Amino acid sequence: MALNLTPVHIKSKRPIGKLKTNPIFEVLTTGGLYLNILGKGGEFEVIATGPHQGVARYIAEQRYPDIQWNELSKSDFVEFVEIAYLLPKYEEFTDRIRSLHVGLKLQTESE
Repeated sequence: MALNLTPVHIKSKRPIGKLKTNPIFEVLTTGGLYLNILGKGGEFEVIATGPHQGVARYIAEQRYPDIQWNELSKSDFVEFVEIAYLLPKYEEFTDRIRSLHVGLKLQTESE
């Protein structure tokens, strides 16, 4: 089974960092879900999800401490106390998304 995100589902996509030599992208869906996606040789892997950039990034950092962010904005930062209640739900959701797909198909306007 694959997670298939088409341009109709994607509000925005931007590179935000890297893990070792692999790029990390932030995808915002039209439904308001943020996905942190690791690109690995043409394949994509969801590494974190959240209702806010800060939630997704926090989850990603906890799971992959070697992440290097290169794109940060003021809206990315949130105090831990403000998001702590959301973390269990979105950590579980991230795990479910990861277990449901073998590979992520991420289509953009140019494809």
